[in-house]
Amino acid sequence: MALGAFLGGTSHGFALQLGDTGQAIVWRATMAAIGVMSFLFLATAAFAVLRDLWRHAILALAVLELVVYWGWVFLVDDDFLWAIYDYVPAMLVTAVLMGVLWWKGSVPSGSGPAPWLLAGILISLVGAIIQAKGFSLHRNFNHNDLYHVVQMGALLLLYRGGRQLRDAD
Repeated sequence: MALGAFLGGTSHGFALQLGDTGQAIVWRATMAAIGVMSFLFLATAAFAVLRDLWRHAILALAVLELVVYWGWVFLVDDDFLWAIYDYVPAMLVTAVLMGVLWWKGSVPSGSGPAPWLLAGILISLVGAIIQAKGFSLHRNFNHNDLYHVVQMGALLLLYRGGRQLRDAD
């Protein structure tokens, strides 16, 4: 996610310096990184919460999601909205699995990875809404800028929770 945000910010912030070809390359790398992020969210949640058949089913869906997403953004349309369409379901499934982890009592209330990850996912979804709706605070601080600032906060929470995850086995 951090790589996608960094590349996306670079693509927007340095578009003139990159030129058309450079900007297109950085943008495609942005979109590719976001697809990998969605895959890794699903895979990580599957390993942390599930076992056996359910784990393999989520992993297979994650691979399918990545292949379809990459095919779409590289061959059809690389608009950022497709990245949101890709990572929102991945984050929602991850949120459900983290909710299961928390509910199962694997960790005491308020500690462990689940609360941190759920908060990070919630803040990231707020960023996605800001981006999709085009909400801007100022003409020199548009929805792209605000999205990246919100994502920084989400990343801190996701990192904190992710460091605490352990394999369900």
